[in-house]
Amino acid sequence: MFRQDDYEEAGFKILPVVKDVAATKRHIVASLSLLIPVSFMPYFLGLAGSSYLVVAALLGGFFWFTGLQGFQKGAGVAWARRLFFVSLVYLTAIYGLLLAIAV
Repeated sequence: MFRQDDYEEAGFKILPVVKDVAATKRHIVASLSLLIPVSFMPYFLGLAGSSYLVVAALLGGFFWFTGLQGFQKGAGVAWARRLFFVSLVYLTAIYGLLLAIAV
């Protein structure tokens, strides 16, 4: 969302350009609501222990909470940048955890 103008100028059809910002925020939170349970699958499939589940829940909860902050009044480019940064931290940490349990 913080690069929306660049994508629009280039003619790319991304969600913030095609729809409004509120629809984009709803889509983000809906996607995060599905992502969190999926990240629990290694535990429920018996591939990871309870420590993985706890860390995945904390990481997912923080990611989801940051997504929800987008509905606060005045949440704009700064929130979108923060959410992007949190997504990088989340992905690095969750894949690091998966790598650690695979070894």
